Amino acid sequence: MAPFKAQNMSNQAAGTPDSLEIGRAQYLQAIAARVIPQTRMNPVLLKPTSDTSSQVIVMGRGAFAHLLGAWMCLADDEKK
Repeated sequence: MAPFKAQNMSNQAAGTPDSLEIGRAQYLQAIAARVIPQTRMNPVLLKPTSDTSSQVIVMGRGAFAHLLGAWMCLADDEKK
């Protein structure tokens, strides 16, 4: 058994042995399960940087920063 959460939003990140980032909860769950923490246990981590933006971490690496307005524009485009 190993911890898994497909997407997590948290400012609390932990480093894996290969120097990548996962959510602190998945890291602690891996330690409790006596398995090595890996990015596949938390492939998408959203780290809020303000009230309207988040840094997107994919497979332990910073992918990009996203603003709320950009998400809302995408949602509006899909409705059309």
